[in-house]
Amino acid sequence: MAGKFHYGGQAIIEGVMIRGRKKVACAVRRPDGSLVVRTEAARSLAQAHPWLRLSFLRGTPALIDSLLMGFRALVYSADVAMEAEGVKPPSRLWYAFTFVVALAAGVLLFVILPSLALQPLAGNSLLMNLLEGLLRLLIFLGYILIVSRSANIRRIFEYHGAEHMVVNAFESGREISPEAAKDFSTIHVRCGSSFIMLVIFIAILVHAVAGWPAWYIRIPLRLLLIVPIAGISYEIMKLAASPRASRLTAVITAPGLWLQRLTTRPPSEEQIAVAIASLQALLQAEEEEESPQAAPAEAPRGR
Repeated sequence: MAGKFHYGGQAIIEGVMIRGRKKVACAVRRPDGSLVVRTEAARSLAQAHPWLRLSFLRGTPALIDSLLMGFRALVYSADVAMEAEGVKPPSRLWYAFTFVVALAAGVLLFVILPSLALQPLAGNSLLMNLLEGLLRLLIFLGYILIVSRSANIRRIFEYHGAEHMVVNAFESGREISPEAAKDFSTIHVRCGSSFIMLVIFIAILVHAVAGWPAWYIRIPLRLLLIVPIAGISYEIMKLAASPRASRLTAVITAPGLWLQRLTTRPPSEEQIAVAIASLQALLQAEEEEESPQAAPAEAPRGR
């Protein structure tokens, strides 16, 4: 049965990463059809610094944790794919460089560019912030639509759907099997896509309070305000995932659920099996963490 902890994860290259209380598991399918599974410590900022678990503070460290864990999982899946093809994986320094470049490109595209693009316009600060938010949303949706044309990205979206279906089945108390998972949706309220949509809408409100100062003040301010915006968005998402969720919360989070129709695809049974292998490895690793006397079991492998 599902516990109080909210399990979640992300799709990676031909695989799925799922995060638990203290562990992270990755399951990746090799080109020959076999599965390789790895578990490791979660290395969470909130675990290392309990004060970061406070409400409205925990959003930013949770976002940083998700980025770092997701990046490590992507690197692992890329290494598995290249090693299976007989290609030597690049160095960790190269991976770190690509992560920094990708992060900088994201900030430029989704934070700085929408604000600077409206610089020639002058008007009411509330209207300008609204236009900036809408432009940011259009850029984001356009980006999703463009990258989704790639066959490789569509495969990742299918694994994204498999991850959601398996987590939904697990949290409902159903057995962890492809047959059970098929009864559940590829949509999940705690998805990162929903979080991004929340950030976009909450940013409009927070930025409106800050006004529309000159660009050399506005851009640094936008970057600083990421922290409270992430905190507010995280709390709303936590509330939406709780039994106390109100109709207002459901309305606020609805756009994020709609977005998942773009970022998820119906998976195959083999892809569901990969997500199940990741979850089972995670649950086994966490059980062994709680029962150190138990003999360690080999990570599940096979077809």
